Amino acid sequence: MSEKNKSPQSIVKIDDVILTIQPKLCVLSSSRQSCRDNLVINWMSKNEISPCLYKGSEKKELRCWINKTNGNFELLVETKNTINFQLLEDTTIIAENTLKVFKHFKKRKRSRKRHPWSIY
Repeated sequence: MSEKNKSPQSIVKIDDVILTIQPKLCVLSSSRQSCRDNLVINWMSKNEISPCLYKGSEKKELRCWINKTNGNFELLVETKNTINFQLLEDTTIIAENTLKVFKHFKKRKRSRKRHPWSIY
């Protein structure tokens, strides 16, 4: 298996198989406790392959293809955590990619206490 090449478009390429996820990022805020989004997952290969798509550590495949050079899959996800997707052929991981979940909460600003008699 060759080295993974990652680019800003969230494309992961292993052995000439490319797996993309859109959107690739979800930001949680104090008003948004979980990510709920439709993911579009695409893969491409130079050769015909028969892969299956898996989500995280789940044992059941989301979708399988037989003798194809590309495929796509749409999935509604609701999560609080980052999810790793893997494309397997037999038991070999041929591509993987990740939906990253970031938690961003605004910090409350503390008001500065001053003496009422201060001029500054």
